Amino acid sequence: MLSARQLKSLRLEPGSPNRVKAAMRLAGVTQSAVADGTGLHQSQVSRIASNAGDGVTLATASRLASYFGCGVADLFPRETASQLVQGAA
Repeated sequence: MLSARQLKSLRLEPGSPNRVKAAMRLAGVTQSAVADGTGLHQSQVSRIASNAGDGVTLATASRLASYFGCGVADLFPRETASQLVQGAA
């Protein structure tokens, strides 16, 4: 969903603790659209986008990355990747 130019911009965004909100802004999508496209609840997308997404599972991070057409590391930079939790979405 993100173009190469948007992906480059995303990678330059500060990522503490994630870049989901930035990806949404760059792609021009709402939390509801992301929720519909990933199968997540809108409230979960909201929590993650507001940087209060502690405990994001690897499965959830993968769904978000797939939706935006990028890698998990693009949304969850190295310094926060270790915080991703193994488990169900």
